[in-house]
Amino acid sequence: MLSAVIIEDEIPASERLKVLLKDCDITVLASFRTASPAISWFETHQADIVFVDIGLPEITGLQFVERLPHICKTMPAIIFTTAYEEHALKAFDLAATDYLLKPIKLARLKDALSRIAATHQDKSSSSFESFTIIGHHRIIQIPWQQTAYLMADQKVVWLHTYDKQVYELPKTLVYWEQV
Repeated sequence: MLSAVIIEDEIPASERLKVLLKDCDITVLASFRTASPAISWFETHQADIVFVDIGLPEITGLQFVERLPHICKTMPAIIFTTAYEEHALKAFDLAATDYLLKPIKLARLKDALSRIAATHQDKSSSSFESFTIIGHHRIIQIPWQQTAYLMADQKVVWLHTYDKQVYELPKTLVYWEQV
């Protein structure tokens, strides 16, 4: 499952994108109205895709993407979102994966996501995707991107998520460090 971050100053546009991404089975890890908190977030977190509005307050989406390689361990796919076509050349100069015009159409979004999913599958065909937690007559899959940290307490390992959920993991901390 791919993960995404949204940087969009218009609340209706951000909410619509969240709904479209949910329909596409994309996990939205965070959403920001300006670039500054997003820069701070990327200093300690990772995502597969970043949806960036070009016309952000403070610094533009283009300026944000110029800074991103200096703070990310692994560069996410970049999809610019805007109501204007004139920034497309500069966006692709910054290695954008796609450039979506608002209002974003579901078919166009799916096309962009399918290209990202194909390259992501090539890169991570054998990599760790999620924690599987079995308990209380159900199985839960927690994508690794939603994990804030793991904590070992004696022989028990606890998974803490960004939304303050806590799960007990099977196996030892040494096992999870090697995954």
